[in-house]
Amino acid sequence: MINPQVASEVNSTYQYQVGGYLPVSAPTYVKRRADEELYQELQDGNFCYVMSPPQTGKSSLVLQIAKRLQAEGTLIAGVNLKSISTPNITPQKWYVAIMHRIANSFNLTKRFDAVKWWNDREILPPVQRLELFIEKVLLKSIQQNIVIFVDEIDGTKNLNFCARDFFALIRNCHSQRVNKSEYARITFALVGAALPSELIGHPTCNPFHIAIKITLDQLNLQESLPIAKGLALKAFRPQKVLQEILTWTGGQPFLTQKLCYLILEYGSFIGRNCEAQEVEKLTKVRIIKNWEDWDKPEHLSAIRRGISQSRCDLGQLLSLYQQILSASDSKKVGETPGIASDSSPEQIELQQLGLVVKNSHNKLIVANRIYESVAI
Repeated sequence: MINPQVASEVNSTYQYQVGGYLPVSAPTYVKRRADEELYQELQDGNFCYVMSPPQTGKSSLVLQIAKRLQAEGTLIAGVNLKSISTPNITPQKWYVAIMHRIANSFNLTKRFDAVKWWNDREILPPVQRLELFIEKVLLKSIQQNIVIFVDEIDGTKNLNFCARDFFALIRNCHSQRVNKSEYARITFALVGAALPSELIGHPTCNPFHIAIKITLDQLNLQESLPIAKGLALKAFRPQKVLQEILTWTGGQPFLTQKLCYLILEYGSFIGRNCEAQEVEKLTKVRIIKNWEDWDKPEHLSAIRRGISQSRCDLGQLLSLYQQILSASDSKKVGETPGIASDSSPEQIELQQLGLVVKNSHNKLIVANRIYESVAI
């Protein structure tokens, strides 16, 4: 039997969230190595970027790091490029939208008319106006350290104009530190799912060449143990249940949260030595079988859509995935599962979709047993 006090505490605080970012106070947020790395690099004023497949916890990570930095006096701005990067937007409107979001984050719009300031300088190209705003308004108005998180940078691929000047501006903010000390107080963190080479290839403008790459790993058991507490209402050994969940999800954050949620909401009580069977049953019934009916919020459907919309040849892409599927299940003595990574466009595409990951032997394998079981 579960202690009533424990049950009350779990009921009141533990809510596994399926989809969307986790609030900063969410007890089910799992801290990974990337948390400390990103925090430390930004605290030191280094320019960083986080690139990882969709629904792997990037936005939740940003919220957590922003909160830590704010607690120490750093001022934070957030710019989500997805919401403004529509195919029909003009460079003028795109850049002013970025400026306005930064100004609004710091309540600067209460001190000056941002739109009038922008229009008064219409003789200048939009990117130069944004640069002037950073130097003459932002850095003059604020004396604390500043971190600007630019999220969903994949949105720049939707623009009908080249975003090279925008990335060059970010790089220039870093380069200006040599001659203008005030630039040492501002840094950027770029967040998205695209590869840097997809966004900009020009070497002299590419900010990723001077940035710190932060790798967002899959969840492991040791890091995830705190969220096992929420399973205590439905399991005699919640940590063992979590371990079995991870054998199915491979530590994919969205799927891990979803399976925890399903167990808490729909699963029967899991007794000792029944963990593997119960987790497998629920996974197959509520995620894998008739998966299109259960895929809410979308995850597997989004991956399938990503495959169909890929710029790679569909036949080659699916053929490669089938090869990786077969090689991931290899049980030959002395043979390491997976196929050798060669950075081909098809391999990169499958990694960006999150379908495959590199193992410790630098071979590609299917990311988890759920993907292996679903005919996407």
